[in-house]
Amino acid sequence: MVPRQPETLPIAHLAPSLAPHDDPEAARAHRRWLAGRVLVYGLLALFGLVYAFPALIVLSNSFRSYPEVVRHGIIALPVVDGGGAVVGAVHLHDLMRAGAV
Repeated sequence: MVPRQPETLPIAHLAPSLAPHDDPEAARAHRRWLAGRVLVYGLLALFGLVYAFPALIVLSNSFRSYPEVVRHGIIALPVVDGGGAVVGAVHLHDLMRAGAV
């Protein structure tokens, strides 16, 4: 008995985005699909950064000493000079007031 070769499918069935777009309507549909994907993943990345921001503040505060936290507050982001020494702090409410956040 001779083994049967599996049927091959055209590339359009395997990966619609790799299929050639001879049809202008199909090309427009593909561009809309791609634009939708970019928008969705862009929004997911934005919301991911928004939700990760508090964790980043906690992580940055973990490297500060207790007197620095008492002096500048817990929600202050440290400002360092070229040598890596902490020279001050930027408070989150100041950033919000300035329109940066």
